[in-house]
Amino acid sequence: MKGPGRSSLDRTRIAGFLAPRVWFLLACVVLVALALLPLAKRAREASVVDQKIARPPSHPDVVPADPAVTSEVTDPVADFVPPVGGAAVASGPLKEARAYQLVLNGATCQLKDIQDLRGDFKRLRAIRRSPGMISCRLLDAGGNLLAEETMPAPDEACLVLDPNVPGPNGESTPAMLAPGGETVFQTRLPKVAGAVTLEVLRLSGGNGATPDARPPGELLASIPLPQS
Repeated sequence: MKGPGRSSLDRTRIAGFLAPRVWFLLACVVLVALALLPLAKRAREASVVDQKIARPPSHPDVVPADPAVTSEVTDPVADFVPPVGGAAVASGPLKEARAYQLVLNGATCQLKDIQDLRGDFKRLRAIRRSPGMISCRLLDAGGNLLAEETMPAPDEACLVLDPNVPGPNGESTPAMLAPGGETVFQTRLPKVAGAVTLEVLRLSGGNGATPDARPPGELLASIPLPQS
């Protein structure tokens, strides 16, 4: 039989055997907890971000504009449509148009060709008239305006960069370029029944006394049109 001293010695040995291992396990648990702590913090931050994305703030920084007070900028020139027979031309694309090919030579203008076109043609924007521009006017037998197009003069001198005349640093120099002799250009007008005359003017001012009146300028041609 074992005496009391023997049992006490066994318990001391067992405690001495288990104590280091218990401390080792506790140390491992602490290390694992310390290692997982940053991961838990990141997961918590990610959860907060997801909640903010899923639920928009009650007072956002950017507030959409109220459609009722949104202003719209319009171009009065773009909205202007030349009159036809004293009334405004209906809006929308042209289904039929007639192209007039003209030859301009100084103060004279001649008709070269006429071509009928079909398709969806956008109506050209009316541009502000200024001296030197060309106005092509389609008239009926009574001299009433049916259609009109105003455009920059095809023989107008323009400023260009001339690479043949280098500047002090080798750059191209500005030069005025003016077409010489005959200049061919084209005007496209609606195909209107009753058109008998095509007037071509070189403008010297703005509009006429009335929307249908001939604007001030030099009459380059009054061309009778073939009837078909």
